[in-house]
Parts: sequence; structure tokens; C-alpha cells
Amino acid sequence: MKICKICKIEKPLDCFYPRGNSKVYFKSYCKECDSERAKAWREKNREQALTNSRAGELRRRYGITIQQYEELLAKQNYCCAICNRNQSVFKTRLAVDHCHSGPNAGSIRGLLCNNCNHRLIGKHTDGSLLRKMADYVESTTGLYVPENMVKPKRKSTRKKKIVKTDIGGIDVPEVGSLRRSQRRIS
Repeated sequence: MKICKICKIEKPLDCFYPRGNSKVYFKSYCKECDSERAKAWREKNREQALTNSRAGELRRRYGITIQQYEELLAKQNYCCAICNRNQSVFKTRLAVDHCHSGPNAGSIRGLLCNNCNHRLIGKHTDGSLLRKMADYVESTTGLYVPENMVKPKRKSTRKKKIVKTDIGGIDVPEVGSLRRSQRRIS
């Protein structure tokens, strides 16, 4: 049992956070009072709290500091490394793009917008495949579809065929789509 310095209530030790990595020593404040203290500090020092949070995230996930992130950003002229759109266009910060596997695993490539990071790079990490994709998009066969052949796509007017079944009077598009419980005849 231990007495909290803020609320002055005696509480069991599991109501207190351990001091550092210790299993013997505990903080002077109970968990409730400690979280209220931290919340009040974050509200009072909002900018510092956001900076600390961002710094911790960059350090934990990528091993870089805020200054290194800012240097990368300045090196890229405050733009996404792929689409070259300025960071001010986006609602979120540019993401740190890094190699997940291969000989360069863990190396930081640059800063990307969410679209380029998730839709372009996130799914395709093989450099030769990306080069082939770029060549394909820029190439042409020299053949063209005649203008009178190009028609706008229209919606299908076909109706789905409804199949009547003996199973409890259920109308379904296909008999094969019934659940096993619906197929049983009682």
C-alpha cells in the first residue's frame, strides 16, 4: 500500500506506475492523478507536447531526429520526392519512406505524400518492375483506335435472373449462393 501525494488516498501498489524499469520503486502519484497531471501539462504546453510526440515517433520508428527530417524536407524543396507536390497541399506531413527488405533494408529513401507512399511505392518495391512500368506508360505501339470505334462505356441494363426455390420460398439470384443453413430442407 502507498499514499498518493496528490489525492492523499492510500492505494495498492498496482495503482502506481513503476519508477523507470524498477519493480520495487513506484512514482509518488497514483495512475489517475498522474494522467490528470500529464493531461493538464499537455493542454498548457500544446506545441511542446506535439513536438515531443513527433520527435518520439521519428526516433522510435526511423531512428532520426526532427532536425534530420527537416533537412530531408529542405533537400526535397518541401515537396514529395515522387509527385513533387508541395507539403502545404496535404493535410498530413510527408511520410518517411524506407526500404523494408533487400540489401538496402532500413535505409531511408526520402519523404513521400500518403498517395505516393501507399499506392505507388507501398505495393511495388522492385526497382526493375517500376522501371518497366514507367517504360510501359510512356510507350506506344503506334496503333490507334479509330474515333468512330471509341464508344463511351454504358451501364448494363440486364436484369439478374431470379430463381424460385422450394427452400422456404426464398428468391435468390443463384441457388449456389445459399448458405448451408438455408440449403437444408427440414
